Amino acid sequence: MTERAESPEGGESVRLWRSAALPAADILLATYVTQSFSWHSHETFAFGVVERGGLTFRFRGTTETAYAGSVTLAMPGEAHTGHGAERSGWRYRMFYVDPAALLDVARSVAPRRVGTPPLVRGVVDDPVLARAIGELHRRTETADATGLELQERLLAVLARFVRVHARWDASPSEKPCTGPALRARTFLDEHPAENISLAELAAVAGCDPFRLIRAFRASFDIPPHAWQLQARVRRAQDLLRSGMTAAYTAAEVGFADQSHLTKVFRRIVGMSPGAYAKAFRNPTT
Repeated sequence: MTERAESPEGGESVRLWRSAALPAADILLATYVTQSFSWHSHETFAFGVVERGGLTFRFRGTTETAYAGSVTLAMPGEAHTGHGAERSGWRYRMFYVDPAALLDVARSVAPRRVGTPPLVRGVVDDPVLARAIGELHRRTETADATGLELQERLLAVLARFVRVHARWDASPSEKPCTGPALRARTFLDEHPAENISLAELAAVAGCDPFRLIRAFRASFDIPPHAWQLQARVRRAQDLLRSGMTAAYTAAEVGFADQSHLTKVFRRIVGMSPGAYAKAFRNPTT
């Protein structure tokens, strides 16, 4: 079974789908021209290959550009932006994979290592890996690809990330999370729709507002209000996948109206709520 959404808009096109053979992955093919992603992070391991143009993004205090033929990746929870490196934009094929899949492969490929492999670069120059990702992605679009083939190809891609690009001896890329920042993040995740004041959030965190903002940025690269917007969008994704309308979703997750939801959703997800919902509606086999 494959689920798809297509959203062509003014020279831009976005296709999102899932394959029954790869239930732990969302699959995206997108051409963007004017799209600009605001600061956000994924709960998944995000990786893909740029086919045309270039994608510039900020993360870990640096700016990098992935041009055609490059592999781009983002680890779970890693905040980053994204926009075209040139006026013509970019086209890429992306996978958003449950991080447990990467961890399982790492346990097999590097059994003496512990934890998720530290993939410390956002852009990888590896023609072999780029070709493997592109071939896997294209095979998910064909009717003759078996589940066994797709699963083997995905494992091979994840294994190459671990074997070739994991820098086990590098300094940890994760930033230390302070108690106040963690308490604030948990509260925002649990109350995405609420109109929370900075004073209220600081009280929950157990520190003054100024210290909270500094600690939050140091831990997660974005301020608390940006995290709450992201939490609202993630909740909106859950509701849209379950069949809720965009209007209902906007009200449920705390946006002023459907237009406000659409604006923020597009900046973080890269497509409209309606197009996103279509990927989980009327599945075909």
